[in-house]
Amino acid sequence: AQLEDVNKVEFDYEDPNKKKEYPILLNLEDPYLNYNLAHTLEENGSFAGSSEGIRGEFLYRTEWPSVTSESYESQIGSVDWQSKALKGGVGVIVNRDMIGHGKLSSLSASVLYAPKFIIKGVSLIPSFKYTFNNKSINWDQVKTNDIKDPRNGVLYASIPVLPEGVSTSNFIYHEFGFGMLVNANKFYAGFQYDHVNAPSYK
Repeated sequence: AQLEDVNKVEFDYEDPNKKKEYPILLNLEDPYLNYNLAHTLEENGSFAGSSEGIRGEFLYRTEWPSVTSESYESQIGSVDWQSKALKGGVGVIVNRDMIGHGKLSSLSASVLYAPKFIIKGVSLIPSFKYTFNNKSINWDQVKTNDIKDPRNGVLYASIPVLPEGVSTSNFIYHEFGFGMLVNANKFYAGFQYDHVNAPSYK
């Protein structure tokens, strides 16, 4: 009987004596953030419009809900897209923080614009940010101990006395920021600078 040819299965084994050749580092992807509690537009407004379509993000965080009634809650949502008419990215951010079920709350809304420029194969994306802020205090929930230093009982200088006949105080202010994102073939880098006008409220 004639034996049929049997194809030998070949396996690739790694030679420990062979010098490894590492690939050249190339930036083949669009810049993106990927770590715990990262919010793309809050980190850098120049990310606005960096995705191919419409991108929406939402984060929710609560601290010590079962330990104390003075829990902290934070919610932030955003949407951004690429606008052909404006030749850049457009984004909107809404951020809400609340302490003690409304004792102290903060609400802000931001609008971002990030035009894109390409110079010699390098993408330059500056961004401009305007933010409307509203902070409020519900004095009906504020107790005397809330305006004292728990270590020594001294009144805080910022809130010497509780106002009489006032249930809620609102503080409104505006601020501006800008950012930059550089995207090249082998790297990308960027920064964000907020509170340019250093707003204050009383």
